[in-house]
Amino acid sequence: MRKGPAYLACIILSAIAAGCGGMLDDWQGISSGERQVIWQSVDGPAGTLNVSTSNSAGYPRLLSADGMLFAAWNELGKPRLKMYGGDDSNPQWITLPAPSCSTANSIAMAYFQGRLYLLIATGASPWTYVMRLRDDLSGWDMVSPPDISFFNNPAEKPNLVIYNGSLYALWCEASTAHIKRYDGATTWTDSVEDSHGIDDVASSAEYLSATVYNGHLVAAYKQLSVSIKVRAYNGATWTTWAEEIRRGTTANDLAYDTSLHATNGRLYLAWQERNVSVNYDSIWVKDITPGMSLWTDFDTSNLYGLRYHRNNFVNVAFPPYLGSVNGRLYAAWRETPIPGGLESVRLALFSGEILSPSWIFIDGAGTNGLMSNAVYTVQEMDTVTHDSKIYVIFNQLDGTANQAHVMVGY
Repeated sequence: MRKGPAYLACIILSAIAAGCGGMLDDWQGISSGERQVIWQSVDGPAGTLNVSTSNSAGYPRLLSADGMLFAAWNELGKPRLKMYGGDDSNPQWITLPAPSCSTANSIAMAYFQGRLYLLIATGASPWTYVMRLRDDLSGWDMVSPPDISFFNNPAEKPNLVIYNGSLYALWCEASTAHIKRYDGATTWTDSVEDSHGIDDVASSAEYLSATVYNGHLVAAYKQLSVSIKVRAYNGATWTTWAEEIRRGTTANDLAYDTSLHATNGRLYLAWQERNVSVNYDSIWVKDITPGMSLWTDFDTSNLYGLRYHRNNFVNVAFPPYLGSVNGRLYAAWRETPIPGGLESVRLALFSGEILSPSWIFIDGAGTNGLMSNAVYTVQEMDTVTHDSKIYVIFNQLDGTANQAHVMVGY
């Protein structure tokens, strides 16, 4: 009998006396200002997800799939994984087996055909490979060739996406955006690539993100060092949906890190953009639904973008993360209020009005956003919607080592 994470989740949930009870489903009320988002830590009794508080956590990731919530991060250069097994009033994290692998730089998760998959990108050979959690939870098996890299180079910002019944791995390597498809059995193929990876021209690709929208696998990435390009795959061929996307119009405006998200029949793109002349970074969001080309930021001055601290050029907004909760688009990022200040997590909920867009901050709307302490800076983050709530994972120094923390907003 196959058990796997879903079976384990049933055992865990049935063993917890406190029910999962329905949380408030009132994100419309939040956007209208009728109530504030409530945030709380769900680190559990240990106050951190780290296996050891003396080891630093890095590259944290969250995955919500089939009613389960998974957290992954690097600790001592090795992937660590846990599954959320409790309710928010009694948070419990169940430690999953650690993959046996070389040092991991970055990771990506997917839940495919009832099993948990992990893409591991390392800093040495083997460079990139995919592992699958065994059904009996005793460990992990390699399901890809020992190295699926193309040029024996590190994979940057890897993605795992389920599309048309197959699992797709996407990443950037040696300035090219690459993709391989897995059939769930034994076959990996790169026949889904175009003439230059997923592109039709050499594009110096970096900072890739991917999602599924309207029967297409869609990827966005920085191209030619200055702007964003969007390509879509229909199961047979790749086409360009948009290119040369950036908010600024001069050589001083450099667009890079991307995030894609589809909700309510629309496709959104967020990216980080730097104005080199004044040395600040902002987050910008655009509706890139085919046939549309509307900006969804709230700054008509074209200067500050989606930032909390918007009255000067000295603070910096870091890579964006898009998500949706009950059909409402939200954006998350890291931001510093002053030069050398503490980075914290900022979140804003989109009004949904395309022609007159506005955002409401849902992170407490104070000088500091979400963080576990007000002494050290937040370094990396990720976010996901699970059970109609927003979960945020981030790593932050506690004075000894970077700790992986999770907070929930509802």
